[in-house]
Amino acid sequence: MLRRLLRDSGGGALVEFGLILPTLLLVSFGAIEFTITMFDYHRLGEAARRGARQAIMSPPVAKLDTLQAMGTITCTNAGSLSCGSATKHTTAAANFTAVLSAIQEIAPGVGASNVAISYTWSGIGDLSTPGGIKPVVTVQLTGVTHQFTLLSIIPALDNIVLPSFSTSVVANAYTTS
Repeated sequence: MLRRLLRDSGGGALVEFGLILPTLLLVSFGAIEFTITMFDYHRLGEAARRGARQAIMSPPVAKLDTLQAMGTITCTNAGSLSCGSATKHTTAAANFTAVLSAIQEIAPGVGASNVAISYTWSGIGDLSTPGGIKPVVTVQLTGVTHQFTLLSIIPALDNIVLPSFSTSVVANAYTTS
């Protein structure tokens, strides 16, 4: 009876499958999480491009009177809107919100504290000429985290901070108004 039981291999496939199943599930869930993470990565790149397009279509957040002397003016909103030592435009909050809204249409998880809008002197145009100044406008997304779904049970893989995304475009023209 014992010999017959030892020679019986009817449940061998079930035991082997039970040993392989955890590895198979981990690889499958890892592939799904990788795909979702790459989708978020692509989506944030597109959100930065959408934000830059909105930034050149909207009035600037900062007044650009001193842009040539300063070189670059960067506006951020970490609780309150700031453009460094530059003067904010009269509609600065609405202009920043318009850019943020355009970004959030693609990437809803991006907050105001993740967005920086920079105006850099390009050497094109002049505030005193009818065409106005044409700065390089850069929208940068930083500190955006990706929350894992399936692999969040592993403490080290709870979430990751994605790299910064930025897009630069030469603006059409800004005047002093």
